[in-house]
Amino acid sequence: MTALNIKSKVKEENLHTLEGKYFLTFPNKQDPTCLENQGRILTRIENGYYLVQMNDFVTGDESNQQIFHIEDMDNWRLYEDVEYWRQDGQQFVNRNASRIK
Repeated sequence: MTALNIKSKVKEENLHTLEGKYFLTFPNKQDPTCLENQGRILTRIENGYYLVQMNDFVTGDESNQQIFHIEDMDNWRLYEDVEYWRQDGQQFVNRNASRIK
């Protein structure tokens, strides 16, 4: 196996490690004062595309499913554990409650 093939294989395996992770998204990664979306990455489809389960902000229930390309996930905070994901989301809401109308 050549160095290029090994590098491609490692990159391919890393893409699969996103499956099952929870996420919060922010329109501006440098200034995360506005939470945009939340959910969980369900599975990698192909060529860098992923099927994700979105969650409702008010109830936390699953809402719709969407497809995103890996390049569109740059502003996503990823979480291995559902409790850390919920905790961080709640802390964001608590910090910004005065801005939410």
